[in-house]
Parts: sequence; structure tokens; C-alpha cells
Amino acid sequence: MKNKTNVGLWDIKKIYKNPMSMVLIGLVLLCVGITFYFNNQTSKVISFESTIAKEIKNYKLGIAVLEKEIRSGSFSDQQKAMRRNDIKLSQKLLKRDLSIQKYLASKKWSQAYALRLKTIDMDKKLNQNETTDPTRKPLENAIERERLRFLALKKRNVQKYNEDFSANGTGFFLWTWQNIIPVLLTLVSVYIAVNLFGESYRSRINVSLLIPQLELVINMWHIGITWIVSSVLLLMTSLLTLSTGTIVNGFGSLNYPVLFYELPTMSMKFNDLYQILLPSFCLQAISSLFILVFVMLICSIAKNKMASLFISLISTIGLFLLTSTVDPLKKIGELLPTTYLQSVSVTTGATAYSLNNPRITFSMGIIMCSLALVVFIVLISLISYFRRIRTARNQNSIESPLY
Repeated sequence: MKNKTNVGLWDIKKIYKNPMSMVLIGLVLLCVGITFYFNNQTSKVISFESTIAKEIKNYKLGIAVLEKEIRSGSFSDQQKAMRRNDIKLSQKLLKRDLSIQKYLASKKWSQAYALRLKTIDMDKKLNQNETTDPTRKPLENAIERERLRFLALKKRNVQKYNEDFSANGTGFFLWTWQNIIPVLLTLVSVYIAVNLFGESYRSRINVSLLIPQLELVINMWHIGITWIVSSVLLLMTSLLTLSTGTIVNGFGSLNYPVLFYELPTMSMKFNDLYQILLPSFCLQAISSLFILVFVMLICSIAKNKMASLFISLISTIGLFLLTSTVDPLKKIGELLPTTYLQSVSVTTGATAYSLNNPRITFSMGIIMCSLALVVFIVLISLISYFRRIRTARNQNSIESPLY
């Protein structure tokens, strides 16, 4: 036990004493700060409140232009009648938006969303008149998504924020987990793991054989320490995003509706934000553990830090990014453990929807990552076993007298 503890302390010292490890961790924190600044600025410009204010301004301007055209003598009676109808519709929508603005100012969210739903229902009816046009399908899906979103917001009576540029506590926390953690945290974890595991090989010789413990036990201890460091970094990043957003824009709501895609039908629904947290954390934890075991396997084969780092990055981050763009990889995305690094999107079904692969699910992610872990640990054990046999034979051949 003492030897294991010494190995653990040695691993931790190597991680925090390595300047590059600290630089990469600082890079993650810097990215969080920069993205929060831009999210915060953008969210103010495209918030629901500012959208309503712009619509009110546009309606007033449009009504003034139409009234000016009616007063001019360059239009026929029929054209003037059409413009009068447009004015009536614009005045109706203007009155509705003014009421929404009033409700938003007094934080009566449900009443504001109820009025917004009337406008969305009107847009939906207008779009249904063009059912023969195939280009209307994406617009129809977008209108239906907004309708379901405002229904969910009305039911929960929470303030709406722009999900693409979230800046409050819970919103920015979820945004970071979707957009920053999958790539940057994997990058940091791979580097730390390669630096730690690669140190075991000096002149392509595994010096861990000198430790009076089974190599597999030492390897698992290395993986455990690195996994704990990665988990702590994930926790620190999550707490930083949550606290930064909360201090600047408030905590938000754990009941905020988040878009889910029901598989395999790909139908849309909205669930509470808190329902994402536990499954996403479990999937993130096991996919991160898979990355570390994979890096150890690469290090044991390459026995060179730079080669191991290059191969590991190409095989993890490279494959993760290519899966969303290369069609053959999209079709087998459910079989690739790297697909599940984006744990939030997998849990909500967004990854399955974007890749058009309904087999990419939370349960499939747990199965594939667990399977990959078992296979890689067996391979590492076999490599270790055969190298010990070869080392023992070499020692015996050196010690045996030659006559």
C-alpha cells in the first residue's frame, strides 16, 4: 500500500510541476473567460426582450410606410386595400408585442409567453398553406420547435434566455459543457496522460518494471490518479462557469426547458435542465476514463512521448471532430467511444439528430465505452505480460555462462 501511495504522490507531483500542464489548464480557464465575455455581450443584443423591442420598432416603421403609400396617388384602390389590411395586421401584432413588453418588464413570464404563442400559431398556419413547397419543411420544424419551447417556458414560468449564447449561471454552465469541455478538457487530459505514462519509458525501456509491484497494478494506479485530476479539472471548470454566470446575470433555473430529441423518431420535446446533469456526468466520466486507458495503450506500444501524443490526439480529438463531418463515420458513430465525449448532446439526443443516427444514445455510450475499456485493459495486460517474459528471457540469457 505504501508503494502505491508513493506512486500516487509521484504522479501528482509530476502533473503540477510540469509547466505545460499548468499552461493547458490556464488555457481552459482563459477560454471560459473569453467565451463568457462574448456570450454575455451577444445575449444582451439577441435576448427575447431586445427581440420584442426591435419588432415593435419595425412594426411602427412599417405602419408609417404603409400609411404614406396609401396617401400617395401612385397606387390603385385594390393595392391600397391590401395595404390597409397589412396595417390592421401590423397594428394587431404591435399591440400584442407592446403587451408582451409590459409583461416582461413586470416579470410576468407566463402571460408574455402566452401572447407569443399566439403569434407563433399564426406563423404556423401561414406556413401550412405552403405544404407543397419542400423548402418549407425546415421552417416548419423551426416554428414547431419555437412553439414547444414557449409552451415549456410558459408551463415552468421562467425567464427565457438565448440558448446559443447563454450567460446566466446554469445556462453558461450547460453551454460550456456542450462546447468547451469535449475538446479542451480532452486535450488537457491527453497531454497530462501522455506526459505521465510516457515517463515510464526511458530509452524505450519500461522503468515501471523496476517497481516491486505488478505492472498492471501500477498502470491502474496511474490511470486512477490521472482520472481524478481530469475529474477535478472538470469540476473546477463547471464551478467556475456556474459562479461566473451567477455573479453577473443570476443563477438561472434548474427547471429551464432544454430541447430533447426522442429516439428513434427524432421527435422534439423539452425536459428540465437538471435531468441532463447526472446522465451527462456519468457519460463524461466513463468517456474520459476511456481516453486515459487508450492513451496508456498507445504509450505502451509507441514507447515515445511525442509519437504517443500525436497518435493520441489524432485518434481522439481528430476522430471526434471528423465524426460530425465525414458521412461514413456518421453511420458508425454509435460504435466510436469518442462520439460520447460530447456527453450533454448525446444525452439530449442532439448528436443523434445532427448525425442522423438514432443509435447514438446514452445507454449505447455506456456500453461502448465500457467495452472499449475492457478491451484496452486486456491489451495493456497482454503487452505487459509478454514484455515481462521477454525481459526475463533476456536476463536469463545474459546470466547463463556461455561455453
